[in-house]
Amino acid sequence: MGEPVKSQPTKSHAANKLVGDSYASFSAAYSGAKIGADDVGGDSRFSGVDLGLVGAQGDLSAGVGFTYQADSDWKYSEIYSKFGYRLFNQNNNYGIVSTGVGYAWLSAKDYAIDLDYFVLPVELEVGHYFQSNLAMYAALGYKWLWNTSGEACYGDVCASGSSSELDVDGMTYKAGLRYNF
Repeated sequence: MGEPVKSQPTKSHAANKLVGDSYASFSAAYSGAKIGADDVGGDSRFSGVDLGLVGAQGDLSAGVGFTYQADSDWKYSEIYSKFGYRLFNQNNNYGIVSTGVGYAWLSAKDYAIDLDYFVLPVELEVGHYFQSNLAMYAALGYKWLWNTSGEACYGDVCASGSSSELDVDGMTYKAGLRYNF
């Protein structure tokens, strides 16, 4: 009657075995943002670099980072801490949603104006491991910045304070590399 029929094994989509349950990682990324408010002259487009360290246990992660960005008029620096949850981890692909808190300071390039902010970011990151410990990723987020203090000087005269009229918000984006160790 012929040869017996061989059964084909079914494909399963198991979790990514390249990344264990516990790891630490360093990330470096191009970072951009479109941040502003109508009260402060509309949106500004910033670009720069984001550096971060993250520790993860299971699906939970915590980390710290530094962002430096600039546009034609302003320099923007931020330090932050974030907490994340891994949404998926299959076939060398992963997704993480995170939120955190931060502190940012803006300095005008051509004027003596300095602004400080309390920052609340949320972010969705997706990535792909192309080696066992190296991934490329992209992230899309949103952040709210509440003005905590500001100072403006003209000649020898300075004024300082804070104002809710200087509160800003906007979209953020990143593309970079993540190295696990």
